[in-house]
Amino acid sequence: MKKTTITPESTLLEGFNEFEKSQPWSKNTRRSYRKNVINLSDYMLKQGLEPVFKNIDYEFVKKWENDQRKRYSPVSIKQHKGTMQSMFSYYNQLGVITGNPFSALKVVNANKPKHHSRALNIVELYQVYKAAFELQENGVNVLIPVLVDMFTALRVTSLEKLTVRSVSTTMNGLVYEFDPKKDRVKEDKLLDQYLEEEGDNHTDNSPSSKNKDFFIPLPPKLMQLLIKYTEHMKPEDALLYGLRGKPLVNKQMNYIINCR
Repeated sequence: MKKTTITPESTLLEGFNEFEKSQPWSKNTRRSYRKNVINLSDYMLKQGLEPVFKNIDYEFVKKWENDQRKRYSPVSIKQHKGTMQSMFSYYNQLGVITGNPFSALKVVNANKPKHHSRALNIVELYQVYKAAFELQENGVNVLIPVLVDMFTALRVTSLEKLTVRSVSTTMNGLVYEFDPKKDRVKEDKLLDQYLEEEGDNHTDNSPSSKNKDFFIPLPPKLMQLLIKYTEHMKPEDALLYGLRGKPLVNKQMNYIINCR
């Protein structure tokens, strides 16, 4: 286990100074995260509490989140929470503290309208299935991404991570392997871009509970199509592509959906 000089009596800023040394963050990310730690420390002082690890429990975190709503949007609060959640997770793993009250905190935007796409009925699913084959016969390359999406129900953010290696002929399906290091770097780059556009008040480094390895079995006909489709491709090649022949991303999936 990695040695640390941090204890439950250490201040949040002392903890952050050590924590950031182990993180491959950009300059903007470090500045933003440090600002969030300082803001929380100042908040604790105003509440008559020393800004040390042992003084933070779930009851305090809930009060902090409620008071944050007076100044920040739910999006900003989630980003502030993400900073603390990452640091507390780090010291929890090192055995400095027990538990992570920030991970139990759910920030909900009560004013945000909820939009849920309705499920297609069997007739509509058949129409999509039929249309995909017809479009492919007419030279519109939508068959593979549409069928994979239909039979896996994966989000585009997951579909775009599939590679030829994901196709398992021994298991007859798709093996989805989550790479936390690669995805963390990608999220960090997206955060840098967001900070440049919105200022350095925002940060969210919380891991997603959806990020995990899993296997999805596929019907024999789709497996046959995938095997033929990937016949001359390299294992590290992207599995799915958009209409312009580029690896699939969100907007390209939108073009595929709207192509008919």
